[in-house]
Amino acid sequence: MNHSESIKEIAVAMNKAQSEITAAKKDSANPFFKSSYADLGSVIKAVKLAMSENGLSYMQAPEMSEHSVGVTTLIMHTSGEWVQSSLMLPLQKMDPQAAGSAITYARRYALQSLMGLPAADDDAEFAMARLEENQPIIGITSGQPLDKAKLERARDYVEGLLHADTDEPDYAKMQAAFNRLSPDEQVAVMDMFGDKKLGRKNYRTVINDCLKMALDPDGKPIRDVA
Repeated sequence: MNHSESIKEIAVAMNKAQSEITAAKKDSANPFFKSSYADLGSVIKAVKLAMSENGLSYMQAPEMSEHSVGVTTLIMHTSGEWVQSSLMLPLQKMDPQAAGSAITYARRYALQSLMGLPAADDDAEFAMARLEENQPIIGITSGQPLDKAKLERARDYVEGLLHADTDEPDYAKMQAAFNRLSPDEQVAVMDMFGDKKLGRKNYRTVINDCLKMALDPDGKPIRDVA
């Protein structure tokens, strides 16, 4: 995170604004997961008045690199003080639809995080499943230590796919992500999600359903037609 030389005034304003902000309304539905979530519009609505009344405003600019897209969020105060943070998300395929969805996701979570909004999908509970700093991860079949950083990157990427602003997950990307992992690594990534639920199912069940989905040559799901 970057910030102005002094953050004295913006710190006071942020403190007041955050005391007035309540959770964003979950007014968007994900029919695939049978769950609801607070979309970008709801997050903006939740913070806009409190920010305005305390001399705060924000700007978000899309960012892109060779294999990722994201957003840089700038929170500004009428004093001229500011704080800035960037959030980048990996993409396996740089097509407009995937990039647009990832940028919307990044905008929502970046603004939500910087303004201290309660997470729409209960990130606090999910965080309990994250591993202890020094806890080794041992392969269930090999008995050898696994690369924790690689597993955490895979876990975060899969989580992003499951929370993309689409009606259903990108099956091709999900399957490709797991195909790049060894059997031990696949088990470890699944275990990282614990019993956390996503709608009416837990993460592991949803991921298994994605991995079992038959796809056509274009990566689209093949479903039986009655």
